[in-house]
Amino acid sequence: MNGTKMIFSGSLYSYLGGTASEKAIRTYSTEWISGNLAYLENGGVRMIPWKDDPKRPYFSECLPEDIYQAFLLKAASSVYGMPMLYRVPKGFRSRKHPLVMKIMESGDMIWEKTLFSLLFVPSPDMFTYYTSLPDTGGILASSTAALSELLERINACSWNADSYTIISWSDESKKEGAEILDALVPAADGSIDGEAAAKYAYSILYRGLLFSLSGGTPLIIGKEGKDGRIQR
Repeated sequence: MNGTKMIFSGSLYSYLGGTASEKAIRTYSTEWISGNLAYLENGGVRMIPWKDDPKRPYFSECLPEDIYQAFLLKAASSVYGMPMLYRVPKGFRSRKHPLVMKIMESGDMIWEKTLFSLLFVPSPDMFTYYTSLPDTGGILASSTAALSELLERINACSWNADSYTIISWSDESKKEGAEILDALVPAADGSIDGEAAAKYAYSILYRGLLFSLSGGTPLIIGKEGKDGRIQR
C-alpha cells in the first residue's frame, strides 16, 4: 500500500522522541502546549489541560494510506447516500473524487474541516483551527468533541454499530476483525476492499479517540517513516 499513517495519542514528548535532543523536545512540548492552550482559551473555548508526561502510556497504531483514504471516501459517500467503492485502487487519492470534493465545499464545519484534520486537542467544545508541529508548517486541527461528532455521524449514516462491534473491526482475535483483515489483503492489482478498509480505519480512529478522551491527550494523525519513527 502507498505509505502509512500513524494514529497516535499520548504525550507530545513521546510523539517527537528521537527527532531532536531530549532537552529540545521537552522545551518544545512545554511551549507548544502552553501556546495552544492560551490561544484557544483566549478565543473563548473550554479546554481540558493536559500534562506532557512521557512516562504515561500512549496509543499508537499504523494505518496504511490507502485504508485511510478509503475512510475519507466512505464518509463522503455516507453523507450523500451513495454506495462505497467496492474496490479501492492502489494509490487512491480521495480528494480527487467528486463526492469528497463536494463535501469539502459543504459549508459544514464537521464535514469540511474536522474530517480532514490531522490533530485533535482535548475539549468539550466543537471547533477547528490552524496550528503547526515540527516540519509540518500549518496543519488543520479540531477538538476531540468535533471528532466524536464526526465519527457519530459516519456511523449513523453507515452502520449504526455499537462500541463493541466497532472495536472488533480492528481486533484480529474477533471473527469480524479477522474477516476484515483478510479482506484488506491487496489483490493482484493492489486494490483493497473498500467497505472493509473504511471499517478498519474507523475502528482505529474510534479506539484512538477513546484513549484520548480517557487520558486527556491530543490525538495525532502522523506519517510513519521508513525507520519506524513518526514523521510530520
